[in-house]
Amino acid sequence: GDHAGQTLTLTSTIQQSIFENLFLELKVLGCIADIQEVDLSNTSSILLLTRDGYTVSLGERDRIHAKLRSMLYVREKLRELEKEGGAINVSVPETPTYSPSVN
Repeated sequence: GDHAGQTLTLTSTIQQSIFENLFLELKVLGCIADIQEVDLSNTSSILLLTRDGYTVSLGERDRIHAKLRSMLYVREKLRELEKEGGAINVSVPETPTYSPSVN
């Protein structure tokens, strides 16, 4: 429930570990600015909201780097296809899925 500019509230050491790893990987991949919100309320189903309107499901906390790379690749391809918003699931980074927004 925390947003940019607010104090971060982590309720467990698992959330703290996930956040630290996620933040490090976002920094390494140069995409921190692309992320608007991180939902760690369910550590088995980590969710990101990108600034360009995609909800990204990372699933479990394993293989964060591969999952983020997969997200970046899918977002790039969606932009090429002029798709906007929707859900990207990269819980299995080798086989990401996309579901468009229902308007």
